[in-house]
Amino acid sequence: MAIKPRRETMLTYKETCIEHIIDTLPDWKGEEVEISELGYLLTEGENATGSWYCSTYKAQEKLKNWFNDVADFIEEYQQEFGDKPQHDAFTEPELFHCLMMIIGVEKALNETNTIQELWGENVKLTSKIIKNIIKEL
Repeated sequence: MAIKPRRETMLTYKETCIEHIIDTLPDWKGEEVEISELGYLLTEGENATGSWYCSTYKAQEKLKNWFNDVADFIEEYQQEFGDKPQHDAFTEPELFHCLMMIIGVEKALNETNTIQELWGENVKLTSKIIKNIIKEL
């Protein structure tokens, strides 16, 4: 029986953020981390390059699919940081998409009980902690 490929374009913004956490969090097993920085650790490579996919087209397609989420993101960003995002979805889609993903991953993680309970602590990421976080997503 053939394995059906993932329909990545069908994922919502939140689902894409959660999928990234599920895919990357196990790589940190055994590492000691400041738990409040975990979201940034899971997205540091993308943050360094300023692009999630290294494809303007793919970033544009995601942003089109997430049209309502983009509007909500801009509004929440303004409330949180007091200004609009420094990157524009139309003129800098890769940078905007990357920013949106970094903040979405951070937000999804920070909503879990495990992260909230361990906030401000240096924690060794055990299998149990990783499983708990993933389960709570």
